Amino acid sequence: MQTKGQILTYDFMAAMSIFIFLVIIIETYWVHWMNEIVERRKFNDMSSNLFSASEIWFKEGYPKYWNLSNVKEIGLSNDHEINWTKLQYLKQMGYQKFLSLSGLKFNVYFRVINQSETIFEFPTSGFPTQYSNLIKIERFGILNSSIVKIQTFVWD
Repeated sequence: MQTKGQILTYDFMAAMSIFIFLVIIIETYWVHWMNEIVERRKFNDMSSNLFSASEIWFKEGYPKYWNLSNVKEIGLSNDHEINWTKLQYLKQMGYQKFLSLSGLKFNVYFRVINQSETIFEFPTSGFPTQYSNLIKIERFGILNSSIVKIQTFVWD
């Protein structure tokens, strides 16, 4: 008696269809979760850069009374108040030098508001108009003996 194997039976085709369907579903979920992980890491990096950028307002920097020729670390305050002279140095310094000294990986924008009027912004080109992700933090400080709102934005 001779027996023959039948590879292409209906049972085999149904099993292969289910297997391929499951592989496609698993791969779809895998790609989705990998994208979520990448986005979460990017958000965490941006948040870390945002907090580092906003801390610049409350550090003195190095040296304590730095200027454009001797600055090693940027800090914008002295004696628990924001130093207006350092703000002017920051504007003169330029955006690229600021980024290299601060070690930030993302773009940054600072705005200081006294009541409802913007009294300082950096970079002077203004707020970004095109970005894919943007996060913001608002803090308060003292500038010229008055309380000001400091907005720090980070985007990519």
